[in-house]
Amino acid sequence: MASQRPEGWILVPDRYDDGGISGATLERPALKRLLRDIEAGLIDVVVVYKIDRLSRSLMDFSKLVDVFDGNDVTFVSVTQSFSTTTSMGRLTLNILLSFAQFEREVIGERIRDKFAASRRKGMWMGGYIPLGYRLENRKPLVEESEAKTVRSIFEGFVRTGSATALAKILQADGITMRNGRAIDKGYLYKLLNNRIYIGDAVHKGTAYPGEHEAIIPQPLWDKVRSILKESPRSRASNTRAQTPALLKGLLFGPTGCAMSPTHTRKGGRLYRYYVCCGSPTGRSFRLDGLCCASVSKGSVTGFQEKLWGKDMGFIGFVGADRGNVAVATAVLALPFMAAIGLSVDFSNMNRTKSDLQAALDAAAMAIAIKVPSGLSDIELETLGNSHFAAHADMRLIQQGHIPQFRFHGLVTDDDGMQHVTSSLKFPYRTFFADAAEFVAKADMGVRQFSLVSRISVRTGDTACVYALSRTAPRAVEAAGNTSIIMDGCVVASNSAAEDAIYVGGSATLSADCLQSSGGIDATAGLSLDCASSRQNAWPLPDPFAHLREPMPPILLSEPKKSDTIVPSGRYWNLTLDGTKTLEPGIYYIDNDLDIKGTVTGEGVVFYIKNGSVTVNGDASLSLTAPTTGEYAGMLFISDAFNTSSHTFNGNGATDLNGYLYFPKGDLTYIGNNATSSNCLRIVANTVEMSGSSTLRSDCSAELGGREAKVSGPLHYTR
Repeated sequence: MASQRPEGWILVPDRYDDGGISGATLERPALKRLLRDIEAGLIDVVVVYKIDRLSRSLMDFSKLVDVFDGNDVTFVSVTQSFSTTTSMGRLTLNILLSFAQFEREVIGERIRDKFAASRRKGMWMGGYIPLGYRLENRKPLVEESEAKTVRSIFEGFVRTGSATALAKILQADGITMRNGRAIDKGYLYKLLNNRIYIGDAVHKGTAYPGEHEAIIPQPLWDKVRSILKESPRSRASNTRAQTPALLKGLLFGPTGCAMSPTHTRKGGRLYRYYVCCGSPTGRSFRLDGLCCASVSKGSVTGFQEKLWGKDMGFIGFVGADRGNVAVATAVLALPFMAAIGLSVDFSNMNRTKSDLQAALDAAAMAIAIKVPSGLSDIELETLGNSHFAAHADMRLIQQGHIPQFRFHGLVTDDDGMQHVTSSLKFPYRTFFADAAEFVAKADMGVRQFSLVSRISVRTGDTACVYALSRTAPRAVEAAGNTSIIMDGCVVASNSAAEDAIYVGGSATLSADCLQSSGGIDATAGLSLDCASSRQNAWPLPDPFAHLREPMPPILLSEPKKSDTIVPSGRYWNLTLDGTKTLEPGIYYIDNDLDIKGTVTGEGVVFYIKNGSVTVNGDASLSLTAPTTGEYAGMLFISDAFNTSSHTFNGNGATDLNGYLYFPKGDLTYIGNNATSSNCLRIVANTVEMSGSSTLRSDCSAELGGREAKVSGPLHYTR
C-alpha cells in the first residue's frame, strides 16, 4: 500500500478478513460486507495477497469479477501480476483459479481418504472420548472406574428393558455423566448404541476391528441389541403404570353387586367398561361409550327396551326397577364431575407453579450471588437445590412429586452480556389421572411442566484500571508513596481473592468507586464518590478478547540511534533510543520493546507477540492511539498467550493516551508529577501502580469510543 500512495491509493479504515472460514464458499461475513461497500461506491481497488485468498471456487470467483466490473472496481493480487481488463489477463486469472479449486478438492479428497484408511485400521481419529475410556498417545485406553459404570448400564438395561426406568435408577444411585449432569434416556440410547464398547471402529456406518480394548462382551451386547430391536412403544407399555378404574367401588348392579372393570381392544385401541357379577343369565351392553352393565333382562325390561330402540318414554324408564336410575345418574354425573375436576386442577396447577417459581427464583439468585466465589457448576447446583428445598412447599415433595432442579452454568452472549439459568421440571398429577379413557381424550393425567429462572448482569461503570486475573491476590495494588486520581471511572478486579484490590502504605487513591469479584483491602487513603466499595461482583470476560492479531508485515531492520523517523512495520526487537518520531500504523514486535529516549507519535499501535515492554525512567513519551479503525483506542497490545511482565517507568515526561492492554501479562506502572496521561486506560492480568497519576473518564473521542465496562446489578430476565 505504501508503494501505491503516489497513485492515489488510500487505505480504507475497515479490514475484510474472514479468518478460519474456507474460501470454498461466498457465505463469509467479511466478504459480504466488502460486496455491500463495493455496491455503495466505497471501494475502488480490492487488494489480496493471492487470488485464492478471495475465493477458491472458479464459479464463485467469476461472480465476484462480474460484481467488480459492474462497479468499476480493480482487482489486484500482490504476488501474481495480471490485469482483469484484458482477455489474456482474464484467461490467466481463470487458469490460476482452476488450479486453486483443484488444489482445494485434492486436499479434501486426501484428507477424507486418509481418515477412512485409518478407521479401517481401527485407529482413533479424534472426537469425543466416550465414557469408559481415556485418551493417551492418541489411543483410547480403558478407564476402569468409568468402565464399571458402562458395564452396569448395559447389565441394568438387560434387567429393566427400559431406558427411562434405568435412568431413574442411575439418578437415585448418584451416577452422573462426566460433567456431573444427571443421566437421561437420550444419553443412555447413545451409549447403548456405541460400538466402541465392543472394540469396533465405525466409519460412515461400517464397523471395523479397532485397536482399543473392548469393555462390553459380545453376548451382553447381543442381548441389548435384541431388546432395542423391540418397538419403543411396546417396551414403554411394559413399564408404564397401568391406569386404574375411576369408578371402581362406586357403581353397583341391580343385584346389589359391585360392577367390575374390564376392557377390550378393537382396531388397536383400548376400550374400558364395567360389568356386573352374580347374574349368569345377564347380557352386557355399552352405556354411552363409558361403561357397561350386566343385569338381568327381566328385572330391567324398561332400561333394555330403551337401549334396544323400542319406543319407551322417559317416565317408563324412570319407573323401571332394580337400580336403573342409580346407574343412569352415575353416568350422567360424569361430565359434571369432569368440569369440577378440571377447574380444581387448573386452580391448583397455577398456584403450584407460582409457589415453585418463587422458590426457583430464590435458588437462582443464591447461585448468582455465589458465581464470583469460584465454586464449580456442581457445587452451585447443590447450593441452588438446598435453597430451593428451603423455599418450596414441602407438602408437594412429601406427596411424591419430586421436582428436578437443574443449573445450566454461566453463559456469555456475543455482546459480552452474562447470565445464569436455572430450570425446574415438575410432575403434576391431575384429579382425573386415574381415568385412562378420559385421559386419552382430554390429554390430562400426569403433566410435566417446566419453569425457568434467568438472572443477568447489567453493564456497569467504565473502568480506568481493570485487572483480568480470576485468582491473583492484590490483582490491583497501589502501595508506597503513591497518589492516583481517577476522575469519573472505577478501579476493578475480576479476582476472587480476599485482597483482590489492595491500597496500602502511604498510598492515596481517588476514584469513582472500587469494584472487586473478591474482597478489598484498603484501610486508609481512599477517596470514593460511591457510598461504599463493591465486593463479590460478577467477573466479566475480557472486554477486548475479540481483537484479532494483526497480519505480520515485512520484517524491517531495527532503527539506529541516529535515525529520527521510525516507519511502522514488523521488528524482531525494537529499541527506541534518542529522539524518535513514529509514523502512524501498527508496530508488530516479535520479542521485546525497549524505550529509552524521547519518543513521539500519533495513531500508533504496538503489538507485542512474545516479549515484554520496558519504558526506562529517563524516557520521555508522547504517544496517542488511533481514533478510528479496528484498533481504535489501543496503544499497546500483547498477544493473548504472552505472559511476559511489562514495566512503564514514568520518571520522565509521560503522555500516553490509549489502552495498555496485556491480557495475560502483569503490568507495573510508575507515574510522576510530569505524567499527563489523562486518557490512559490499563487492562492487564494484574496491575501494580505507584508514583503520581491523574486519569479522567471522558475520553470517548480520544479512544475511538472504546470502553472497558464492569458488571452492574443483577436482575431477573425470565
